[in-house]
Amino acid sequence: MKRPIILLAAALVLAACSPANPPAETSGACELSDDDFRTEGILEAIPIRATFLDEISWDIPHQNWGVHEWDADFRAMKHMGINTVVLIRAGLGRWIAAPFECLLESEEVHYPPVDLVEMFLTLADKYDMAFYFG
Repeated sequence: MKRPIILLAAALVLAACSPANPPAETSGACELSDDDFRTEGILEAIPIRATFLDEISWDIPHQNWGVHEWDADFRAMKHMGINTVVLIRAGLGRWIAAPFECLLESEEVHYPPVDLVEMFLTLADKYDMAFYFG
């Protein structure tokens, strides 16, 4: 039982003050901020150039965006420096992202209202982005 007490005491000491903000004379403690833990230049050191698309999901309405919404999303990604898009899932349960004939013929799947794979490939080409099928 000594370990939780020691950990709690250590947390309290660390929370009381940081090296960047010594205790104020009146309060005896100081506040921590994000600046106390930020790594200098991290955004320049590790640029994010890729993102994942997970358009087939069980917990949110999927296939609810049309080409205009996806076009705006790809345009925004390109503007932010994204140059690679990875579709991580093309089916879940009975939902599929494109009318894959082999699945439509052999499995009980829903015929997709939109061919998302073709749309994503077209938009990736439009914005000169690499596309990977996960």
